[in-house]
Amino acid sequence: MSWVITVAALAIGVILGYVIRSMFSRNATNNSRNEELEQTKLEMSQHKQEVADHFDEHYQLLSQLTEQLNRVNQHWNESAQGLGQDAGKKSLQILSVAQVEETSELEAAHADTDEATETAPEQPIEAENPTDECKENQVKEDEKTS
Repeated sequence: MSWVITVAALAIGVILGYVIRSMFSRNATNNSRNEELEQTKLEMSQHKQEVADHFDEHYQLLSQLTEQLNRVNQHWNESAQGLGQDAGKKSLQILSVAQVEETSELEAAHADTDEATETAPEQPIEAENPTDECKENQVKEDEKTS
């Protein structure tokens, strides 16, 4: 009978040990997951700040470029007027940052359409003056016979 109590106590000890170990491992797993989550949140906030800083710098550089372009345009217009060019000619306009951004977006869209047209087969170019084409052919034939 004492061996039955010993086996029962051993079985109960194994079961309790397994349950306690499972509880502690869950807490350790949850703690490591929470640490990973916090680390990921920190990295995400740093990345967001880097992106915001990048766009701020981009905007400042674009503003400076626009300002410099406006100074060049103003100098051009003043020089043209001072050198006595026709007053009826159109002067260069002063730009804003929004206009420059809009222009760059249009150019990017135009570049996409240019890439699409580059893949189309090229058509032969006809000579503007038929006599030029004849002269070119005759020169080529003379070179072959020489």
